[in-house]
Amino acid sequence: MRELEMHGKPTLTFALAGALALATSLGASAGGPAESEAPALGAAAEGDLSASELQAAGSSEYEAGNYERALPLFQRAVERAPECASYRNGLGITLHRLGREAEARAVLEEAVRGAPGLATAHFNLAGVLVALGEREAAVWEYREARKADPSNPGIWNDLAATLMELGWAGRAEMEYSLLVERHPDYANGWFGYAVALERGGRAGDARDAWRRFLQLCQDPEGSFARTAQERLAELDTRLSARAR
Repeated sequence: MRELEMHGKPTLTFALAGALALATSLGASAGGPAESEAPALGAAAEGDLSASELQAAGSSEYEAGNYERALPLFQRAVERAPECASYRNGLGITLHRLGREAEARAVLEEAVRGAPGLATAHFNLAGVLVALGEREAAVWEYREARKADPSNPGIWNDLAATLMELGWAGRAEMEYSLLVERHPDYANGWFGYAVALERGGRAGDARDAWRRFLQLCQDPEGSFARTAQERLAELDTRLSARAR
């Protein structure tokens, strides 16, 4: 599942997981979150909190994976400060986590209307659109998110991966190329770029990209590293045979 973030930068994204599936197919062709121990706030306690305090409490519950507890806190924050797009962003992503995609979309669309420069709201709306199967609309939202926060490589990565999922391999390869040029130390970008290069028939460049991913990968025993090693070994064999 695509990793949607309310704060900060994405970590392991659906984009990378999707690229892993694509990489595995290339080879074929050639627990839940911890529960918070904090007690839920009572109605009386919620009534004493400001909108910003409700948002902070909702964020704490969200980050602990307690989405049912987070939801009413974000709802109260939005009720008290309906003009604050970041509060709507928190509410929207919580609704998504609860599988309430249509509601999440409506809330996040309101957030981006209120704050067109709020990158996380565009990013989260794009993820909801992907979940709804509306990838072309998601591409536009990812571009808006990147425009607002070009320093976040996860946005570039999910944009490129969505293009790949749409079957627009040439555009995806171009976006991955821009990503690794601008963020050369972002491992996930090199993984996706290697997949795109292989799909484009550029075996030598793909081999270099797999090597770069393995240099940057922080989990050398993980499934992504194993996939990269397998793809690299196959490409080494194939390219060596050609050179004979």
